[in-house]
Amino acid sequence: MRSRPFFGAGRRRRTLLAAALLFPSFAVAADPEPSASIGIDEAVHLALTAGPDVAVAQQTVAVQRAALSGAEVFPANPSLSIGAGGRYGFADGPGVDGEISVSQALPLFGRWGAGVDAAAAGVTAAEAEVWAERTRLASAVALAFVAAQRAAGQLAVAERRITLVEKLVDTAHRRLNAGDGTILDVNLWEAELGQAEAQRARLMVMDATARTRLALLCGLDPSNPPTVSGDLDEDTLSGWVAEPAERSDLAARAKRIEQAERVTDHEERKAWPDATLNAGAQTEGAWWRNGPAGDVVGGAGVTVPLPVFDRNQAGVLRARANTEALQAELARAQLVADAEVAVAQAQLAAFEDAADTLKTRVKGKQHATLELLEKAFTAGKLGVADVLLRQRFVLDAEASYVDALADVAAARVRLAFASGALSHRTATLMASADRTGGSR
Repeated sequence: MRSRPFFGAGRRRRTLLAAALLFPSFAVAADPEPSASIGIDEAVHLALTAGPDVAVAQQTVAVQRAALSGAEVFPANPSLSIGAGGRYGFADGPGVDGEISVSQALPLFGRWGAGVDAAAAGVTAAEAEVWAERTRLASAVALAFVAAQRAAGQLAVAERRITLVEKLVDTAHRRLNAGDGTILDVNLWEAELGQAEAQRARLMVMDATARTRLALLCGLDPSNPPTVSGDLDEDTLSGWVAEPAERSDLAARAKRIEQAERVTDHEERKAWPDATLNAGAQTEGAWWRNGPAGDVVGGAGVTVPLPVFDRNQAGVLRARANTEALQAELARAQLVADAEVAVAQAQLAAFEDAADTLKTRVKGKQHATLELLEKAFTAGKLGVADVLLRQRFVLDAEASYVDALADVAAARVRLAFASGALSHRTATLMASADRTGGSR
């Protein structure tokens, strides 16, 4: 069989230049390092422990913990006041008055404790949102992995198409040289080969794009994205469709409502004023020149603002409105989640039926059919048009089967996310990562 170039020299240079401009993340050197292979479980684990998205979400927890540390400190510092003033006009000489006082505000009516509770609820809510972010990330990684598997499967079909057409091009040339064929047959097969090579180029871009997205989600080097291990089949990600569980995103919303309720309680307690304790002493007329000291007067008192006008009405109303808004959003999110479960179940059932049908009618038959078509053309029993049409039917059916398997796997991911099964799976992986220190 003749060796055929993938593109002409000029087309190859233009194509590589376009790829470098449009897709710089995977425009690599002429001799790139081989890409590592990665499985779905390893990809999800990498994303949950080393992915950049989780690191961003964890910073929110750090901010909330800092706020909690500040809330736990006694919220008011004491005040010290020192003063002095001169007296003149005394017969025995001038004198001086001195004064010193200390005051301390006391957060009464549970305001301090309510502030600590609100800050602690903020930490819990932020941690719940990290869980939700990790679950969303696990879903995104799984879908990116399936997309890479889809591209790899379609690319394999395209490679088989090129191999078959190259054989038939050579056969057409041999028949032409032997006087059994025509130049038209050769031109038709050459055109078919060009289309097959162009399709492979498009699929190579799709494959590189899917693998680069997977690398970004996992925190890997996007300039040399990994290849995905394992082929698509009817059991791909079947273990992800488990019993329904609590959804992490809904749990995070519930924790935000609890935080809002604690904030509301804190704002309501601000309606009551702080009491300020005051204690001090002062002297009257102490002499500068060895005279008798003046009187020393000591005293203590309490200052309490009267909550007549400002009772923090605006803060209380804002906090209550925010709580009610979060409750309404949770109710809406629950309805959306129920709808997502129903849609995901219907999609999975439809895709599984389609995959089963294609498996029965396509799998295991395409290779024999393609071999028969090649033999029929070589023997002159079928013309180019008949072979082209039937070959396309077979290869399109094989590509459709790859798509059907990918659709099934993606539907399983969406159902696992919608039902909460993926949230439970993510929580288990998080616990495992915490026990191992989050090592990669």
